[in-house]
Amino acid sequence: MDTTSSGRTVTSLFTIPFIRYALYVGVVLLAVNRNLPPAVFLLCLLITLECARLWCALSARKLDIRREIGPERMFRDEETVLTVNIQNNKFLPVGVCWEQCLPPELETVSSPDGPVNPLLSGKAYLGGYAAIQARYVLKGTRRGYFSIPPLAVSVGDGLSLFRKEVRHSVHQAVIVYPRIFRLEDPSFNPAFLIGEKKDDRPFLPDPVRIAGLRDYTPDMPARLIHWKASAYKNELLAKVLEPSADVRVCIAVDVEAFCRPDPQPERFEYALSLAASLVYWADCNKVQYGLLANGVQKELPCQVIIPVRSSASQAALALESLARLEMEPLGTICDLIRAEGCHFPWGTTLVVIGDGTPLQVSSGLRHVVYFRAM
Repeated sequence: MDTTSSGRTVTSLFTIPFIRYALYVGVVLLAVNRNLPPAVFLLCLLITLECARLWCALSARKLDIRREIGPERMFRDEETVLTVNIQNNKFLPVGVCWEQCLPPELETVSSPDGPVNPLLSGKAYLGGYAAIQARYVLKGTRRGYFSIPPLAVSVGDGLSLFRKEVRHSVHQAVIVYPRIFRLEDPSFNPAFLIGEKKDDRPFLPDPVRIAGLRDYTPDMPARLIHWKASAYKNELLAKVLEPSADVRVCIAVDVEAFCRPDPQPERFEYALSLAASLVYWADCNKVQYGLLANGVQKELPCQVIIPVRSSASQAALALESLARLEMEPLGTICDLIRAEGCHFPWGTTLVVIGDGTPLQVSSGLRHVVYFRAM
């Protein structure tokens, strides 16, 4: 548990130290003047206040506060659960109150037609070695990266005279991915030779893809002889190979195109959804892909640069980068493509999502496709 204790809050008149000192002075003056009934009453009141103050001071000890969010990654309009667990690991009972502020993009859902509340709160009285769990259902209404503010927990005595703040400072965030819609097969040109897809070009046949057998002639290379089939047929047979190719895609989002002349947030969100849909299509079709964007990422003030490759975490990394992306340009997309274009695999198709204006990119990129975000 990562908690930070703060000072006591003013929950009653007796919380103010000056009032308690005045009561002490009153007890002494009444005792000196032999006014015993009021003096005894004030003395009992002071003993009660000091016991309550000591109770409040001990309440924050051995108190386990945990906040869990799951899942932390989701798509728009999906739901996640925020759970607050408080465990009292001592014999002394304690009264607890908690408050959790939420970003406005995360709404609480209590029922199908339930209310929306940006502040989660609750209170309970925990006996010795007791625990409580509070669950809240949240729904992401917008794409983005949303940090959850610290959980504010206050503990106090059984009389609610004193209260002490305990702040749960573990950093947690909820990532809402862009919306994904169904795309028809983009039919990108498979320019990377030797791959998983059949190609009609006759050059550079793939030695793994065997289409059949034919009689061997002296003008054929000896490496094409199928020795096992030749031994079985008792004549030399050669393998007939078919060429293959593969698709390599790099998706580039031109953030600057949506900021001129006026900001266009709706088109920007559509462009990110289009990029996320291309990422989903490439991941489902086992196409190697990368992602570039000349914009600032939330809590990561740098451009989006994901190399063209295929890995198990590529889709999660690309979608998280699109979720963090803000409509704040950082450099130009042309400079970013020139800087990273030398690292593209041969035959990579560059997909630029922007306003559809052709860019002055490197001459080494032979396949460039422009998507206009409407």
